[in-house]
Amino acid sequence: MKEILLFLAILSFFSCSTSSEQILSSNETSDKGIVKIDSTSFEEEIQNIFNQTLDEDKLRDLIWEDLNDFKSHKVYIQTKKFKVLIDQLHNGSYRYASWPKSKTISDEPDLILRDGTVDFQGSSGNHLYTFKNSNYTYTCFINVLGKTDNDAFLKVTENEKVIVDHEATFISPFSKVIDDSVMPIVLNNYQPSNNLYNHYDAQDLGELLYRSVTDGQMRPEGISLNEKLEIISGIDLELGLDEDLITYYNPDLFKWVMLNLTPDPNLSIGNYNGIIQTVGKTYYQKFSQFTRKLMFIYWDLEKKGFEEEAKKYKKAYTEGNVVEYLTNEYGTSWIGPEDDVHVMPYKYFDIDAELSGFFLRRYMHGTHDDIYDLLEFVLKKYDKYWFETYGLLIKNDFDYNEISPYVVDDVVSFLKTDFKLVDYKYSGTIDKDNEGDLDYDEDLFEEIEYYFDECDGDIAFEIFSFYAEDHVSKYIPTLSSNDWKALKNGSSIHIENLLPTGESSWYSNLTMAKDSSGDLSSIHFNNRGMGGGYEMSISRTDKNCTLYYYSLAD
Repeated sequence: MKEILLFLAILSFFSCSTSSEQILSSNETSDKGIVKIDSTSFEEEIQNIFNQTLDEDKLRDLIWEDLNDFKSHKVYIQTKKFKVLIDQLHNGSYRYASWPKSKTISDEPDLILRDGTVDFQGSSGNHLYTFKNSNYTYTCFINVLGKTDNDAFLKVTENEKVIVDHEATFISPFSKVIDDSVMPIVLNNYQPSNNLYNHYDAQDLGELLYRSVTDGQMRPEGISLNEKLEIISGIDLELGLDEDLITYYNPDLFKWVMLNLTPDPNLSIGNYNGIIQTVGKTYYQKFSQFTRKLMFIYWDLEKKGFEEEAKKYKKAYTEGNVVEYLTNEYGTSWIGPEDDVHVMPYKYFDIDAELSGFFLRRYMHGTHDDIYDLLEFVLKKYDKYWFETYGLLIKNDFDYNEISPYVVDDVVSFLKTDFKLVDYKYSGTIDKDNEGDLDYDEDLFEEIEYYFDECDGDIAFEIFSFYAEDHVSKYIPTLSSNDWKALKNGSSIHIENLLPTGESSWYSNLTMAKDSSGDLSSIHFNNRGMGGGYEMSISRTDKNCTLYYYSLAD
C-alpha cells in the first residue's frame, strides 16, 4: 500500500506542476488560497507554516468524547506499533492517550494517563513529557531541534527496566487508517495500462484508494487527486508557492507514507487459480518499473550534480523555455530506421524529462532527499536485490544504462568483494538470441573481459579463484603450495586434466606463470566437455589485471 501512495503522491506532484511549466495549474490555485513564500526567508517561512496551530475545534469534534475537554493540543506521534496523543488540561497538567496504529483518535484509547509533566532541555526547544502509572514510566522525548532524523522517541520502563523504546514520527490526528483489508480491494482492481506513467491510471488508482479508505463515501464532483491524498493523510499537501510560482509540497506526507503504508511483502491479497498473490508480487508486476525509473532519474541528477542542474533548470524556467530545455537535456532520443537517411534524430518530452524537472524543483525547495528516503525505503522493502545491485553500480561509476544483464551479477560480486573492478567488455550470440537476430547455424558463445586496478600477484590469484568457483579452484595449486614455491622465477607450471574426467570434462589443462620477481603473472585454464567448452585466464601487468572468460556451445 505504501508503494501505491508513493506512486500517487509522485504522480500528483509532477503532473500538476509539469504539464504547463510556466503557468499555475488548477491544483496550484485551489480555493485554499495561495501562500507566497519569500525566497529571502524561505526556511523561516516554511517553519512558520509547519508550526501553525492545529484546528482544535475540528479536533474536539473528531476525538473520543472523553478526551475533548483539553485546554490545548500538544503533539500526536506514531511509532511502529502505537499512536500517542499528548494534550494539556485546564489545570496545567498533561494527559497521555495511546492507541494501536490500526485505530484513530475517534476510537476509545487503550490507555489514558494524567498528571504528566514537561521538562525543557536548555534553549533548543527539545522537551520531555513524563507520565507515571504504578510501576511504569512513560517518557516522550520531542526532538524540536532536529539533531537526529527522528521527530520523537517513546520509552516505557517497568521498575527502571526498558520494555518499549521506539522511534516516533509526528503525524496528523486527522489522518485515516489504511487497514490491511484495503489492500486486496485496491491492488486487485487496479490494472495499469502503462506501468511507467499514465495520468488516467493514477486517477483511477487514487479513486480506488480513496473509496476504500473512506468506506465508499463520495465527495463532490471535481475533487482532485491531491485533495484525496490530503483527506486520507490529514496533511496539507501544498504549503505555498515560491517566488517563481512553483508549488512547495509538504515533506511530512512522505514520513506518513513510510510509517503507515508498509505492509509485509508476503501479505496475501488473494488466491488466483490456486496461486497466492502477495503484495510483493503485485508490486513487481504493477509498480516496480515506475519506482526504479524514479530512482534512476535521481541517481542521474546526483551524478551530474543537483546544484548545477538546478541552476540551469531555473534559468530556463525564468526565460520561459523550460519544456524545451527539459526535452533537450533529459528527453529520450528517437532515431528513424537505419536505412532511412532522411530521418533526423530528435528528442521528445517523455517521463525522463518530466521526472527530471520534478526532482529539480524539489531540490530547489530542499525536499528532494525526503523523496529519496521514501524511494530507498520502498526499494529496500519490496525490491532489495535491484536496489542493492544498481546502487552499488552507481556508487562505483558503472553506467547502468549500458551494462549487460549477463555480467551484472559478476560485476556486483566483484564490487562486494572489494576487488577494484574498473571496466568490462562483453560480447556474445546470447544477446542476439534474446533479440531474435541469431542465425541458428551460428554457435552460441560468450566472451567477457574484466579489468582491475590495484592488482598484485596475490590479488590476481584471489580474483581468478573467486571467479572459477570451488569446482575448479580447489584443484589449482595455491601460492603457498610447495610446487608453486619451488617454481623458478620467469617460468610456469602446466597441469593436464586437473578436473575429474566425465561428461562435463573430457579434457582440461592449467598453466600458472611467475614473473621475474616471483609473483604470479598469469593463470590460464580451459576445459572441454559434452556440449561445448570454456576457458578462463587472468593476466597481470604491474598493478593491472585482466580476467578473461570465453565459452562455446556446440
